[in-house]
Amino acid sequence: MYFVSLTTIYNQTLGKMIVGIKVRTFTDEKPSWEDVLLREGIGKGISACIFFIGYLMAAFDPTKRALHDHLTNMVVVWEANGRKAVHSPFPNGETNPFL
Repeated sequence: MYFVSLTTIYNQTLGKMIVGIKVRTFTDEKPSWEDVLLREGIGKGISACIFFIGYLMAAFDPTKRALHDHLTNMVVVWEANGRKAVHSPFPNGETNPFL
């Protein structure tokens, strides 16, 4: 309930607030509670199955998205002091097209 409610309302949990990252959709919209419920409940459960392979996908994915992000068409983006950060998780130093 913690993850779903905070991610739905603020696009981030307390830990993400401290780090400066947010969960957004690919069209840079606020995720709906249904999408967040799917991502946090079912998607992360599936990502944790079989030796956390769903989380390890992020290490090899060019957009650094885990399985639960792919399932819900979401991306985690950096933000600093309310402004979109210039750090890019995308290859070749390109800017994040989803911001």
